[in-house]
Amino acid sequence: MPKRLQESRDLRQWLARPAVAAATCAVVALILYGPAIFHEFTYDDVSIVANDTRLDEPLFGLEVWVSPWWKNGSAMMESRPLVTFTFWLQSQIHGKIPMPFMAVNIVLFAILSAQVALLSWRWIGHAWGGWAAGLLFAAHPIHVEVVANVVGRAETLSAIFVVLAMQLWLRWRDNLTNRRAVLIGVTILLAGLSKESGYLVAPMLGVIEIAWRRKEHRPILDKPIPWNFVVVVMIVAGLAITQRTVMRDIGGANHRIVMVSDIDNPLMTASATERICTPVKVVGQIGRLILMPVDVDRTEPLPQDDPALEHPGARAAAKAMSPNTWRFWDWRWYSAQSPDYSPRMLMPTNHLGEPLSLLGLACLLVWGGLTIWTWRKRSPILGALLAMPIAWAIPSNTFLLIGTIFGERLTTQLTLFLPIAIVGLIPFDRLTRRGVWAAAVGLAIVVWGLGVATQNYRSVWSAGDNLNVYMVNRHPLSGRFQAFMARRLMAFGLAIPEKRKDFFEYAEYHADLADEYWPRQAIANMVRGVIAYERGDLVTAKKLLTLAAQWDSSLGLAEEYLAKIEGGPTLEELKKRRAQLEAQLEKDPDNRQDKRALAMVLVKLKKPGGAIKYFEELCTPESDDVELLAAYADALLLLNRFGSAADIYVHRIRLEPGRWDLYSDGAIVATYAGGTHLKIAKQWAEEAVRLNPDAPEAWMALGQWYQTSGDPTSAEKYYREGIRRAPPDDPKRSHYQLMLERLLSTDKTRTKAP
Repeated sequence: MPKRLQESRDLRQWLARPAVAAATCAVVALILYGPAIFHEFTYDDVSIVANDTRLDEPLFGLEVWVSPWWKNGSAMMESRPLVTFTFWLQSQIHGKIPMPFMAVNIVLFAILSAQVALLSWRWIGHAWGGWAAGLLFAAHPIHVEVVANVVGRAETLSAIFVVLAMQLWLRWRDNLTNRRAVLIGVTILLAGLSKESGYLVAPMLGVIEIAWRRKEHRPILDKPIPWNFVVVVMIVAGLAITQRTVMRDIGGANHRIVMVSDIDNPLMTASATERICTPVKVVGQIGRLILMPVDVDRTEPLPQDDPALEHPGARAAAKAMSPNTWRFWDWRWYSAQSPDYSPRMLMPTNHLGEPLSLLGLACLLVWGGLTIWTWRKRSPILGALLAMPIAWAIPSNTFLLIGTIFGERLTTQLTLFLPIAIVGLIPFDRLTRRGVWAAAVGLAIVVWGLGVATQNYRSVWSAGDNLNVYMVNRHPLSGRFQAFMARRLMAFGLAIPEKRKDFFEYAEYHADLADEYWPRQAIANMVRGVIAYERGDLVTAKKLLTLAAQWDSSLGLAEEYLAKIEGGPTLEELKKRRAQLEAQLEKDPDNRQDKRALAMVLVKLKKPGGAIKYFEELCTPESDDVELLAAYADALLLLNRFGSAADIYVHRIRLEPGRWDLYSDGAIVATYAGGTHLKIAKQWAEEAVRLNPDAPEAWMALGQWYQTSGDPTSAEKYYREGIRRAPPDDPKRSHYQLMLERLLSTDKTRTKAP
């Protein structure tokens, strides 16, 4: 054989090695995300890493296994102890310096990309399948959030163990000894301890086995059935349930457990039709981002008169964002991706005629058609197709409402299987040499384009200012980021007195937008309240700050300013008072006055779990301590115990029967409680209207009762009456209008809200 032909053959054989494809995919990932090593903490990194004082404690590494993901708790009480342990370990080694955290994220994603290439090679049965699937996974910009944001490590680390479990299964499935079954079980446990969705790999292995038995022309229930693996999975499930239970009982006992905010997931208040239709729209959004992760238009990305550009750092942010656009002829291409999908960006829908819903239907039809085809053809790609709905079962919001309606990081498991399914359909063995070259060139072009998009969107995540400016300019309907921008501008105004007037005006501009795009945001009201206080308008400041404190999940700036207005204790004073009272109770555990004072302090500190035991002892049926009963009700509401809170309102109303606001607030609480409380809720709402017919809150409470009771016509009537009576400057007016809008959205034939 001529030397040139021999060298060409040797090169092809070398390139056909799975290890070469895996290493190349890892290098591509390192090249694309290498610059992220210089990123700052952004978005959730600030709360979960930078500001989490638990990570600074030397012994927290032992407590992390029964501690919640968020320091102050969260709506879903997430637990990702393995990831939190890595954060703690790094904090102990080098402190909270962003660079090492980002370096670990980048390396982990490179490892994951290599694993995807190896898994694809084994699954597809062809070396070029590993190259194609691995490169598509490594280069696609939909993974930017899990790499460029430190907290995305949960998705990456979980996916690493998910892929490892599948690799081990495919290697050992024909000879699954007890030891091997245990090792696979350990990978499942580690995947779940990294992120809860990792436990789904267990049923994924089941559908993969079904696909392989179809391929081998074996009956699906053919023996041997791997009972050893079934036992291992049951043990893993028991360990997972135990860990979650202990975490909730111990680690989360003293944290506020709140409902999912509707700015995170507007499906929490959606109709049954919206619950059915919206997941299809979300699938369409995923399809759009995967097929076309960029937008195209002719507009300038950063209008020079936008107030967002007027604060320090904004020009630098604009410069950093400029790589996010590039010219192709006369068009400009922008990242279509977003770290946030606030309700105005991805509103719930009750019909399937919207473009994203139609795209979602198309994606589902293609998936269904391919599943039937691969079933008939006995293709192993069937396993990847069957695993996709399992991977998307939780993030879809179809069966369980999670903390967000959609997030790009949630697609990580889904995109493990998508390139395998796509590339696996290519008949590599039938391709001619010209076809191979054409496929290689096409793959190179696609990977290059995806890599450019990845680099552009990655640059947006380099700093908080960059992310804020990018969002308010490219995705202005994000009510959340409009509020973030308002808070940032307010902070500059407080720090730079000579420019305070301009900063405050711009902060109010974005706070107003945030409130317009989605009310009930504590940050927007806090910003406006602080600005009103600094201008000397204490009446308006108190209204706005009180509302912000009610909607905020933690004791923050709003309550600090309220303390200034009302002369109450500050956060530090409350903490000192708590320590003092706890010390006194250790000496005299039967002192009822100290118990009362401590319970009141704990409620103000948003620690309802610790306060409840004192309230239960102090608040007897004969109690006439109105202030104590009010604090008890607040503590119960912080824990979402609406029924018990409604019972406290019965007691309070008996003591103060002439207060319309008690009837109004009690009606809302009883309506949330539902069941047997609904009857008294209506009575209270009607009594509130009778006592104060000019109060919009009373009318809205009555409307909320009718909406909950399934009478939208009456609900609309009372909502409109409440809005009519609300003054234009009422901070709750936009909230009332949103309630009416959501009611009308369930029936497109009804009159639109004003």
